[in-house]
Amino acid sequence: MFQSGLICTNFSDGLQRLVEYVPELAQSGLKQIIFFHSIPAWKQGRIPSTHDPEIVEARQKLEAALKEIPDGIDVKIEVNTGRSYEAILELLKKYPIDVIFTIPPSINGTNEQIFGEPTLDLAKATQIPLMLMRPELTSVYMNDELALRCQHLWRYLLIPYDDGDAAQYLISQIKEYATKHPAHQVQECLLLWVLHNRARDEELLKIRQQEAQTKLNSIKQDLETLNLKVATEVRIGEPILEIIKVAVENDISAIAFAMLHRNPFLSLAAPSLGTSILSQVWFPMIFFSPKK
Repeated sequence: MFQSGLICTNFSDGLQRLVEYVPELAQSGLKQIIFFHSIPAWKQGRIPSTHDPEIVEARQKLEAALKEIPDGIDVKIEVNTGRSYEAILELLKKYPIDVIFTIPPSINGTNEQIFGEPTLDLAKATQIPLMLMRPELTSVYMNDELALRCQHLWRYLLIPYDDGDAAQYLISQIKEYATKHPAHQVQECLLLWVLHNRARDEELLKIRQQEAQTKLNSIKQDLETLNLKVATEVRIGEPILEIIKVAVENDISAIAFAMLHRNPFLSLAAPSLGTSILSQVWFPMIFFSPKK
């Protein structure tokens, strides 16, 4: 699905482990992998030089990725000083990056930063999707488990859908990336529509189920033209709980979702499905968001 990945790590988020799994990442379709670490511009009252011990140590840690590079795979190491947000935007100009690996906001609302920069700020600055992997998972995987995970990052996607603008944007992006890189596209996806059980009229609920299934069937036919294996399911209940249940019950690699930029007061008053997924789901996620 993606061919050029930027992996951002602060060496305590679990993503630093990926330097040991370049061959496995290549099996997921990546042909170019850029490992990135940022160091604050001012350290102990001075600007770090390229010979600063912290910079040298960071490069040495990331250069483990250069030990075993498969033929046809390009691996780069980038250690910058200054704001990571600005450095990432410069790297997006330097390389043809089409996915950024980073960590999502934590379940308890802390740690939602890339080297001190809010994760969502980066999402607003670029249309490139974010591959979000929680430190609680990547840090505890055994070596064989992480190797397997890296081989199948996007093999089977769970796609929550509610026919809103964000959901329609998500489908359009998946189609675009699958068309752009057909040799390494997603193999399977599961379209899931969760209806709130708020209708007191059972007949009305049945009608809503039928309407949802009809729309999912239409999207399924569209995605199947891209040689994807597509399943659909309509459930009734609390969206986040049902999304997690379906992800557990199936062999899901990652959950794909999208968020459109909204008024912050509206976001607080009525959180979107994407906001709930971002803050409450433990599974690896692919976060699509248009540039603001």
